[in-house]
Amino acid sequence: MSGRTVPGPLQLVKSAWLQESDLSTAKQNVVEFILNTREGLRHALDLASTHAAQQRSKAKAWYDRRARLRTFQPGDKVLVLLPMPGKPLHAKYHGPYTVEQQLGLVDYVISTPDRRKTKRVCHVNLLKPYHDREPGLDPAVASIPVNVLIQFPVAECPAPTPHTPLWRRRR
Repeated sequence: MSGRTVPGPLQLVKSAWLQESDLSTAKQNVVEFILNTREGLRHALDLASTHAAQQRSKAKAWYDRRARLRTFQPGDKVLVLLPMPGKPLHAKYHGPYTVEQQLGLVDYVISTPDRRKTKRVCHVNLLKPYHDREPGLDPAVASIPVNVLIQFPVAECPAPTPHTPLWRRRR
């Protein structure tokens, strides 16, 4: 930590044996020193485990603020976060696939017929619900009358010249 090595128990014992002490102070024998070192290590372990438990509960409280419980029933349609074919480090949602069964609190068996593995066990964090669109109800296209689209044709953009910088070209 901080660019230096932390001395371990054996290094402490070695330094205590090699250290020159005053003759006025009573020297500890080896057995007492080892027992005191062991007690110090036990005390440090207790403090570290207490601190770790506090930090775990604090991290859980922060995570639980935004966490939502998601459950799926057999037959539900879901999107599954899977790696892209040929690009194992890229992932995107594929689907819709159907849930076959629930294995535990957070694991589900998903039917993926168009993939190499026809059934997969997926964690709930890799799933999201799939919602079907109703056919013919696309509000963006349905709200524009056809005669308006005919009256205002799309203007053609001029082709960029070779000397025009890329940031000035229209897209």
